[in-house]
Amino acid sequence: MATKNKTNEPLRYKRNSSALKKVWDYMRRNRTFRFGDVVMITGVTHSYLKNIIWHLSRVGYVEMVEKVKPYSSTHFTLIKYTGVKSPSIINGVVFDYNLGKEIKIEITPTLTKLLACMTDAKMSKHTIATNAGVSFAVAKRWFTKLSEREIISEIYPIERVDGTKAFVIDLEKVELLKNEIEAGTFKIKGALS
Repeated sequence: MATKNKTNEPLRYKRNSSALKKVWDYMRRNRTFRFGDVVMITGVTHSYLKNIIWHLSRVGYVEMVEKVKPYSSTHFTLIKYTGVKSPSIINGVVFDYNLGKEIKIEITPTLTKLLACMTDAKMSKHTIATNAGVSFAVAKRWFTKLSEREIISEIYPIERVDGTKAFVIDLEKVELLKNEIEAGTFKIKGALS
């Protein structure tokens, strides 16, 4: 016997719900969830769900509870539930229909911290990372990007600052990059945080 609603008609579920709506419904019903379960139940791809989780975590809606290998076993929790309507995610902006509010995502918090600590013309990468409060492993990826833009360059012959290898910092280019980030015109290839 089919379940019936208040008007005594069988309940009907929308077949054409968007993938994001399916994910949002799953997360709101299961506040703590496993990544692999969401993929399996909703039928979305691994990369699609990872993109949604990344965006929602950046605006404070989702938080990682336990990171496990393989990634599909990683646990998350929905920490900010605003209502039944699923948010939309377009071009780095989350729009919450429940609040009627647009939330822009800062895609470069780590880079912003690193740039703020580049205050001298000669500095070591370790000093920059330490002052920024960023692990060196994460900072190293950004240093590669900054080297490509000629913001950081090696010194020959090698010099040392604070006991580690020193690099030349182009302070003018640092300011230009800060302005790009502030204006929202900074584009980065690859997924960095």
